[in-house]
Amino acid sequence: MNEENKRKAIILTFIGALTLLFVVVGGTFAFFQIVNSNEGETSSTLTGETEGLTKYGTPTLTQGTSNLHINLKASDMGYSKKGTEYWATNVEENDYETEEQQYVISTAKISGAESEDTELSCTSELTIKASGSILEDTNPLVEEDGYVYLGSSNVGSNKITINPTQIDLKQIIDKSLNEGAGYQTEVNYTIKGNSSIDITVDIDIINRDANQNSLAGKSINFTITNKNISCSVTEKEDKAYMKNINDVLFTADMSGMGGSKCPYENIYFVDNIPERESIENIGTIDFVDLSDTESGTPEGSVVVWSTKKDHKVKKFSYAVGESTDNVDAEDLYIGSKSEIYATDLNNFFGRMYNLKTIDFSNLNTSETIDMSSMFQGSINLLDLDLSSFDTSKVIYMGGMFSPGDLSSGFKSKITFPQGFGSAAISMSGMFDGYEGATLDLSSFDTSSVTNMSFMFHRYKGTNIDLSSFDTSKVIDMSYMFAYTSVELSFNDWSNFVTTSVENMSDMFSEYGGDSLDLSTFDTSSVTNMSRMFSYYQGEKLDLSTFDTSQVTDMYAMFNGCNNLTELNLSNFTFDNVQDVLYYEYGDTYSGFEYTFNEVPESCVVKIKRSQQQLFEDKFPLSTEEYDGNREFTPSYVD
Repeated sequence: MNEENKRKAIILTFIGALTLLFVVVGGTFAFFQIVNSNEGETSSTLTGETEGLTKYGTPTLTQGTSNLHINLKASDMGYSKKGTEYWATNVEENDYETEEQQYVISTAKISGAESEDTELSCTSELTIKASGSILEDTNPLVEEDGYVYLGSSNVGSNKITINPTQIDLKQIIDKSLNEGAGYQTEVNYTIKGNSSIDITVDIDIINRDANQNSLAGKSINFTITNKNISCSVTEKEDKAYMKNINDVLFTADMSGMGGSKCPYENIYFVDNIPERESIENIGTIDFVDLSDTESGTPEGSVVVWSTKKDHKVKKFSYAVGESTDNVDAEDLYIGSKSEIYATDLNNFFGRMYNLKTIDFSNLNTSETIDMSSMFQGSINLLDLDLSSFDTSKVIYMGGMFSPGDLSSGFKSKITFPQGFGSAAISMSGMFDGYEGATLDLSSFDTSSVTNMSFMFHRYKGTNIDLSSFDTSKVIDMSYMFAYTSVELSFNDWSNFVTTSVENMSDMFSEYGGDSLDLSTFDTSSVTNMSRMFSYYQGEKLDLSTFDTSQVTDMYAMFNGCNNLTELNLSNFTFDNVQDVLYYEYGDTYSGFEYTFNEVPESCVVKIKRSQQQLFEDKFPLSTEEYDGNREFTPSYVD
């Protein structure tokens, strides 16, 4: 049913001195009379933060009962037929008598509020009871035939929210007929600033009876009671929100940030904004406004500036590599009189080649959502203390400490806060290329992470301890340990599970460790194992616990494993493995063509006997006459 054919039947709303009402009864054009009375209007309770309440005046809070009686008549009807149903057409506004405020069922108001960030949060108990002769005919009121919509009208320009927004009319009628008390629900609503709010109720009745006059002469009564209103007044503290620094500085055409030169050695988040005249040695950035006015408050402005130092640093260009030219060293300051908040720290400190230290004293990350690539390419940072970080809302952490396009990796010792990453879904490439000492990841919370692809790709640290990791939700582990030489101890990591993983492509590609024990792996959900062990240099690989029943792609899975002497695939099945075509450098490759490429002829490969025919069909043996997909002859086992 489109918007013209389904209009809200009764709109109960108070706006100033006039209330407008429209009603559509599908198949019947309805004229009606409304009798409304407010009963037992009383003051509600005020709870919550009441200190300093006189600053806002006394909130006006009302509650009471409204009785609505609707008589339906058939007149000036227009119809359109949709299947066996008739919908009202030719609907017009109708004249009726109304009195001021007669439809107000609850009001909450803050008067004299001085700030837009003052909030009045309320809850109330709303009861809607239906009665009348229309309830005797169930045909027009079948499931999903009508709704009661809850909305709000407000005096003032500030934002109003209300919940719930819609109730099935059938639920109201069922509760009224069967339980007598009517439908009851808790309503939550909020107003901001110097405004008031009224709960409004829109009632939509639809007639699906082919008899176009079936509702004529019938009536329906609604008793709407709103009581036990409880409200709290709060004033949001002034918060300084900043935009992503790259967005501001690139827009201002300032080449210092991540461009052809990066002179910044130290960055400071400070709780002041000095007078411009008080700084003698202004650097490249000269008091640029970094405020995010959409999120912050007028009092919480953020300014960024830089000051020159007394020495030179290297000029660096990502386009041509490191340059021998020098530029004046600078310190960068991000200041506000309030604590500084940021929702987006994506690449915030990225590509600052000369950066050594960051003072996070006045940075609050409790509302940050994105930290992906936050320090990418800033590989000369010294010890990085993130212990003050609140990452409870951070969703994206991919590439956070990766080198980007650089050949060298991140070297800094990193201190993490407890629960680091608790909300993150992506840690892809987080420590890609890391070259520092041992990472202490014991404070990580990875229980929400779904993507760990490339997480320790090219990792050159001394070891990896993932005993604190919960990987139960991880779907993608592609390239996770590719090009890594650190010994991996999956048997010691009890929460490192692979039950949900679907993609293991290149997971151990060019892994340089001496051995791999993957007996704890659950691969029952994996579909992609392409290049999973390509160029693995160990001598033995026991994959007898692997379930490959869902795997469709084994392209180059063991390609280049020329040191293998034993390969146990005794539980492998190849039923769903497909000949996926790969395109590289203009050439096309068969999905089966490189699966066992360079596995030595002398390697003992165990295959389940029941898979013999399927295995030999998909991976034919090379002969003098035929260049097949493998050199070895498997040992078939039961």
